[in-house]
Amino acid sequence: MRLETREPSGSDVRATIDSDLRAGDVRRTDTELRIGATAPLDADAFRTAAALAARSLRSEGGTIAWRAEDAEQVRAIAEGTAYGAYDPGLFKRDYANRSELTLALAAPAELADLATRQATIIRHLDAARDLANRPPNDLTPVALSAHAKSHGLPHLTVESHGRDWIEDQGMGAFAAVAAGSAEEPQLIVMRYDPPGAPADVTLGLVGKAITFDSGGISLKPSLRMQDMKGDMCGDILRAANGKTIEIINTDAEGRLILADALHYARDTGATHVIDFATLTGAMSIALGDLYAGWFANDDDFAAHIDAAAQTSGEHAWRFPLHPRYRRYVDSDFADMKNGSELRQAGAVLAAEFLREFTGEGPWAHFDIAGPAFLSRKRPDYALDQGGTGYGVRLIVELAQRFAAA
Repeated sequence: MRLETREPSGSDVRATIDSDLRAGDVRRTDTELRIGATAPLDADAFRTAAALAARSLRSEGGTIAWRAEDAEQVRAIAEGTAYGAYDPGLFKRDYANRSELTLALAAPAELADLATRQATIIRHLDAARDLANRPPNDLTPVALSAHAKSHGLPHLTVESHGRDWIEDQGMGAFAAVAAGSAEEPQLIVMRYDPPGAPADVTLGLVGKAITFDSGGISLKPSLRMQDMKGDMCGDILRAANGKTIEIINTDAEGRLILADALHYARDTGATHVIDFATLTGAMSIALGDLYAGWFANDDDFAAHIDAAAQTSGEHAWRFPLHPRYRRYVDSDFADMKNGSELRQAGAVLAAEFLREFTGEGPWAHFDIAGPAFLSRKRPDYALDQGGTGYGVRLIVELAQRFAAA
């Protein structure tokens, strides 16, 4: 999808929200689209209307024209159009020949820079969705590393490290998860250092990026699996920060990778660290597929994150951290265990586990299991199953807030 900032022309299909139509209805002529939207007409309503309009033209392409009155509408219409125009059929035979849709966005002149910014965001939003939708026989860790290195952007450096380096760094948690696959693991490190960046702040972004192969499959039910040490099947791992972890659930492997990655981010200079992970089914049960739950150990950092979430339109709800939750991951055999037999506070105990590896300084954890990858279509702008690119918009807002501080 392309975005242009200009007045609509006679060949464009003009889109408007029509309050007389039922929400979700689209009425179309050769030159006009009328879309019914939910009340109130907030940013999500504009995103949904723009997505429905774009979806109605996706198969044939062309130019769809919207008029935006303010910054919120510029963001919402650009993002919604990208969601509606997105095609998840990456491996369909005719994917390369799909039609292109252009968004012509008429907006006040002072919003031109914002529109240009949104064009960049939606391009990377689509890229994140493509990565999430690629299967593991196509997107191996080495392939993901190659993708990261393909971004030849100014002030960006990318490096990756394989199994030997991971083991040499003492990343026993990461190495143990990687041992479940014959594919070569990769720790991918991207550093962006633009001119004028604040010297006293380094924002560390951490993700687990597991390209699911054979790791994480429990061959037995996970309950009481730790007792299998009596059958010589138990595991105790040592992470890079020296702490030991008793493995009681092999399906709680993502937090093991995050443990070593979080320590690495802090150890290499990140002053503020935030991780995004599809970590627990418990969070999906709590919040469904619309909101992500998040945790933070610093209220000032949390205020920046909350403001970024509100502005970006990424729905997020802060959950509590409390040291008394630590007992859920207490172990008689190691410094901690990677899960709990109790069906309680599953998302919170995962956050408490991660906190053991975050070092000193502000840290936040986003459990995005619900909204990041949809098992069914949502009745809003997320019109497709699969990856949604959750977090891209929020990260941009957060980084720019720190850059402007």
